[in-house]
Amino acid sequence: MYLAFHKDSWLRNMEKVRLSDIRNEQFVMLRSGGSIRTISEAIFEKEGIIPDIAFECDDIHVLRRMVQEGVGITIWPKYSWRDHLRSETDFANVCYRPIDNNEFKRSLYLILQKDLKITEELEKFCKYTEKYFNSIKEE
Repeated sequence: MYLAFHKDSWLRNMEKVRLSDIRNEQFVMLRSGGSIRTISEAIFEKEGIIPDIAFECDDIHVLRRMVQEGVGITIWPKYSWRDHLRSETDFANVCYRPIDNNEFKRSLYLILQKDLKITEELEKFCKYTEKYFNSIKEE
């Protein structure tokens, strides 16, 4: 997981961000219930951090815009915003840094129905998906 923040933030000079570094920052977050919010809340509680939530929403595009506008910082998976942060000039004001905490991770599962007929295309898709996620697992 990464921390996304406005490019003018003092955090831009850091290679990795510790939770203690962001204790007093304002956050923009998705509403409670999603996996990222649940993981974040559990880790914050364990670390004794009560995040100052400036804005909550249900839409990742709005969340990105709030970071872009400097409303607050957010925690987000690297691979969800990676390409957007590198290629879209619309989000040129957003930086991201890894969080120095191994607990910020989540699991992804590929589940197939027990009685599903495995076609050649489905098998190729499953192999491709497994190969892709194994290749990014350690980045």
